[in-house]
Amino acid sequence: MATDPLYRSRVRSEYNNTSDVWDLSDRWHLWARRQIETEMSAIAIEFAALPQTDGLVIDVGSAGNPYSLGNVQRIDVDIAERRLLGCSLPLCANIEALPIRPQVADLTVCVGSVLNYTSLEESLFQLHRVTKAGGSLIFQLELSNASEFIGSRAYGADAAFVSTFYRGEERLWVYSDSYVRRVLATTGLTIRRVRYFHILSSLLLRLTRRPALAARVAPLDRPWSTLKIAGRFADSGIYVCRRDSR
Repeated sequence: MATDPLYRSRVRSEYNNTSDVWDLSDRWHLWARRQIETEMSAIAIEFAALPQTDGLVIDVGSAGNPYSLGNVQRIDVDIAERRLLGCSLPLCANIEALPIRPQVADLTVCVGSVLNYTSLEESLFQLHRVTKAGGSLIFQLELSNASEFIGSRAYGADAAFVSTFYRGEERLWVYSDSYVRRVLATTGLTIRRVRYFHILSSLLLRLTRRPALAARVAPLDRPWSTLKIAGRFADSGIYVCRRDSR
């Protein structure tokens, strides 16, 4: 089911009026940014090694952030038009109805919890549609498996609309890791790897309700961050996928 238009409008307004997407005083979300940048650096190396010289990148919800991809042909997509100022190929559009031809992107990117403001099924269908057969998709989202939701109806739910924190209280959708995997399987996207994070830190957040303190233990997640079982407890995951031939 598509996202409520009033909710989408509120999100658009919020991001249009945000000076910097990443708050430098927010240790919790800065750790998320670090995980994204680490995975994007690996993707950049893989992308540069591909035989094509004119590969197209579509970054949905980019806010104009190039991460580590360097000088590539790139379409920056965002629902908040002010985030696209200065982009070479900007496109203001809703992820659930991308006005882009099918199978044009060698690499499609959607990081920064963009998917938590949308319908997962609708969005992954669109991301799959614009990615070439054999092309790659990387996306990130927050999960309902997070220990911070223990004791609530949201904990482990396929989909739940929750109150969390980002520059104050934030309302967004969270999805379980198992549900994400089921949706991917029906869409025609094969998971190559997943980087989970905020695992132990999510438990400490549940116990203390102090994000800055909980974020201090986030580096302890590294030994388990790529294990599938970590998806049962992680606050967030970065999924690297390949589009099948269908």
